Amino acid sequence: MAELKPQERKYLAEGITKLLEDDISEPFRKEPGVGGDIYRGLENLRQKAVEDACKRTEEQEKVLQAIANVTHDLKTPLALITGYAECIEDGIDDKNYPELIREKALQMNETVLKIIDAAKTDAKEKSKDKKLYKANDFFRPLIENGLFDAAEEKGIKVKCGKIPDVRLALSASGMESVMHNLASNAVKFTEKGGKISLRFYKRAKYFIVSLKDTGSGISEEDKKRIFDRFYTGDKSRTLGGTGVGLSVVKETVSDHGGEIFCRSKEGKGSKFYFTLPVYKEKTERSAYAEEERKELKALLYIVGFPFVTVAAAIYLLLSPIRWYKIRKQSLKK
Repeated sequence: MAELKPQERKYLAEGITKLLEDDISEPFRKEPGVGGDIYRGLENLRQKAVEDACKRTEEQEKVLQAIANVTHDLKTPLALITGYAECIEDGIDDKNYPELIREKALQMNETVLKIIDAAKTDAKEKSKDKKLYKANDFFRPLIENGLFDAAEEKGIKVKCGKIPDVRLALSASGMESVMHNLASNAVKFTEKGGKISLRFYKRAKYFIVSLKDTGSGISEEDKKRIFDRFYTGDKSRTLGGTGVGLSVVKETVSDHGGEIFCRSKEGKGSKFYFTLPVYKEKTERSAYAEEERKELKALLYIVGFPFVTVAAAIYLLLSPIRWYKIRKQSLKK
């Protein structure tokens, strides 16, 4: 490598100092006597630093927006709880205020739990406890133990399909959170008298869970960013307004080796479906069959090798005779 000239060393040192001090507002200028590689290298580093700074600013804005959303989501029910408590103190009994207080407290708790889920997702704590479950043994009790209780209370008809007989490697807490998020969203955005359909399928090596509703649907603009963390569009299904519900769902499904998709049309309802890889254990018989195939292949090679060798030798011996005949025929012509 050629030694740098004094002016190149000075240019390089000043450029690195500017980058270390985050002085990245102005582009580097090409100076006489400075090699093009040095100039281009420093400018590329500066542009990369600008891009990183923009990303950090965008993330900070999202965090601030999320804090504002959480503050609002906690402040509103808290104000209502205070009002209900004052009504009880004043002896007003026109409503069931203790029940109303309980509902708002549960709403606040739900918001806090979603923030905790998001933090766990960031800390990569979400699915370290995966265990093997039969699909029916996991999802059926979840459905029967109140997954759609809110739908029944709201007058929404729920239909659940048959669950295929497959085994899945699941984090119980993670997958329960996924199902509760999607079910709660479906109920929240579906009016009284609407329908929710939960279906399960097996396609090739994947298990598919599909949740469809006849609710308000999602706009095309919101649909593009619906799984982004902290995104809270008017119709986005990020429960509680914090913008973390569906982002956690997506990351949890991804951590299970699957993918989640959304099909929706504003005013026509929505369909969320996600895939999970089916667990396929390598049985003793399949392992034995694999060994049998390897042994048979080796045996055919050993047995077949002498025949191939003999055939090649015969071909080589007959080649001069064949060449002589062809040559003789060509001379006659």
